[in-house]
Amino acid sequence: MRVTLINGSPKSDNSASGVIINELVRLLRTQVDVNTIKAMNYIGHYDDIIRDTLVLVFPLYCDGVPSHLLRFMEQMYSHCQSCADKPAVYAVINAGFFEGIQCKPAMDIVKNWANRTGLVWSGGVGIGGGGMIADVQKVPFGKGPKKSIGKALDELARHIAEGNSMPAKYVNHNFPRFLYRWLAHHGWKSQAKKNGTTLGKAY
Repeated sequence: MRVTLINGSPKSDNSASGVIINELVRLLRTQVDVNTIKAMNYIGHYDDIIRDTLVLVFPLYCDGVPSHLLRFMEQMYSHCQSCADKPAVYAVINAGFFEGIQCKPAMDIVKNWANRTGLVWSGGVGIGGGGMIADVQKVPFGKGPKKSIGKALDELARHIAEGNSMPAKYVNHNFPRFLYRWLAHHGWKSQAKKNGTTLGKAY
């Protein structure tokens, strides 16, 4: 059994999706063969991964799927029409919003795509506060503010390795919401000042 983890982030490095994939690789590599690819610049053959268990890992974009990942999914749809093997599909979505439940519309999009494509929808994890994930990389998953996220990813990895489906789960950081919001606003204001502009009072 081989699992292909598909990085749907447009960032070249230091993305929350990349950090999540590294953790899934750590959790899965002793149980299954693990392959990782970037959807943004994928130039391989879809036939190479069409028989693998697929895990889409991506950031939430306007309650949906990033456009470059959507193109990747469209290509997968075309290739899967003539494929006898129908692999399982999971999704891990991270949102800038504090609440993981904000990922539900995008999770439903992936579910509908999988069903339309003829793949086996197998669930996933929606993570709130995605902006923190890359910023606190020194904190292990399952500890401190990443306690709930680590537990959810561990559960996901277990289901992937066993080939079982799971209900979509939505989790938040173990961190005060008001403080997360304050830090986010402070970061935006700092970036605006650095780039020679300011934000209105509404922010």
